[in-house]
Amino acid sequence: GMRLKLVDVDGSAFSKALDLWCGKVCCEDMAMDEARKLASVADRFQITEIASALDETVMRHLNMIVCGEVLNWSGELGLGQTQEAARKLATERFEELVMTEGFLRMGEEALGKLLDDNFLAARNEEAVWEAVV
Repeated sequence: GMRLKLVDVDGSAFSKALDLWCGKVCCEDMAMDEARKLASVADRFQITEIASALDETVMRHLNMIVCGEVLNWSGELGLGQTQEAARKLATERFEELVMTEGFLRMGEEALGKLLDDNFLAARNEEAVWEAVV
């Protein structure tokens, strides 16, 4: 038979995404890194059912330690609920967030959106400035 070559797609992630879509596997206990890979496949091929299931999975893993990392990629992978929950957690507990490794790895775009958020809570503007610099 004919084989389809998918460029720039992780074959194992694509296969697992199809298994998830067909109900052969579930994503409830999936590690966040794996969920991210599958969300990338789901977003690229616009498989909203998978994205929705993965959104719930990543939300279960969401905590302050991974919040900055999740803010970096959740929006671009179509995980809207996760992105909103991470944004809320980050704005409400910003001074805790800045102490995490994930904050140090946040990209410019994600950090800019966070700093522009009207709900960003910190003792004062100087605390925000010190965290960023």
